[in-house]
Amino acid sequence: ARDADHFARSVVDSIPALVAYVDADQRYVFANEAYVAGFGWTTETIRGVTVREVLGDARYEWSRSYIEGALRGEYTDFEGDAPDRGHGTRYARVMYGPRRAVDGAIVGYFVVVTDLTELSRAQAALRASEGRLAAIIDTAADGIVTATEDGVIESLNTAAAAMFGLASGAGVGANVTSLMPPAERTQHNGSIGDYLTTG
Repeated sequence: ARDADHFARSVVDSIPALVAYVDADQRYVFANEAYVAGFGWTTETIRGVTVREVLGDARYEWSRSYIEGALRGEYTDFEGDAPDRGHGTRYARVMYGPRRAVDGAIVGYFVVVTDLTELSRAQAALRASEGRLAAIIDTAADGIVTATEDGVIESLNTAAAAMFGLASGAGVGANVTSLMPPAERTQHNGSIGDYLTTG
């Protein structure tokens, strides 16, 4: 049994997510290495400590309704900006799940927290970069049209829309050949086919 417990602890400690089990009195029974490191405790000192004491008032109040829901038997899986002592907020995915005894009584809950802060920042930076690129393209003096391999128009900048007599945003979703004189459409399709085949 001791070997099995050690194996289970090793597995849970290898998970980068914060994992903990809390009893019905909202006191910690178990927490993995990532969890205790994240809140400044150890796997030994956190046992028996209340959730409020570990999380702090702001984080506890942010989590309170989900904790109470888990102790009523509810499962929760959500993402949000969690208050973080000394660090403002951290964007995280949080999952709460109740633990039931053999007789069905709820005796505690499990919580799994995945820190998505860096991913969220990277996505925000990418969106900002895409926004800047879109602004540059849209203000370019030359007409610029982007399309998929199948020739479906993804975007036209303002100059391109004016060039083809289209309203802003019009033409998106149509085939790029719709912008060409009929005599040039067959030649264009052939050229694209050759390019996709030979590179």
